[in-house]
Amino acid sequence: MEFLRNYRRERRDRGDSAFSAYSAVNCHNLLSMYYNGLKENVDRLNEVITKLKDAPTEEIEILSNLMLFFSQSLPEQYEIAYYISKDLEYGLLFDDALIFSFAKLVGTSLESDSSVLFLTKDRDFEVEKVMKELNEVNIEVYFNSGECVQRIKDLLA
Repeated sequence: MEFLRNYRRERRDRGDSAFSAYSAVNCHNLLSMYYNGLKENVDRLNEVITKLKDAPTEEIEILSNLMLFFSQSLPEQYEIAYYISKDLEYGLLFDDALIFSFAKLVGTSLESDSSVLFLTKDRDFEVEKVMKELNEVNIEVYFNSGECVQRIKDLLA
């Protein structure tokens, strides 16, 4: 900007009025072009700022649904699974007990909002106490993929 001022002052002092008028028009056009470019950049920057402000809110909304699963801490789930594996009524090994306790946690977290379909080939889950507790938290257990797929089709119909 300082350069333009000095240049215009020099031309004015020399008395080159025709050139000064031409120069002034060019200067105005140049400044208008810069102004419009800056305005576009400011608009784009405002859009980016708005997106950045909204991004955490959107992510929190997405994650909040997932975080419902963790209404109990994972170490607590690990401990629950350990005690379930020691209870003969459940008849589950520790790994199965861990899956069972996590499945129950998911079902409990979702409450009656939706059904959980649990597909497994492991017949260790086919124990009366295990099936009863899973059904109480709205979890349907399937040991056959065909039956599970048919249930999904029924739900979507």
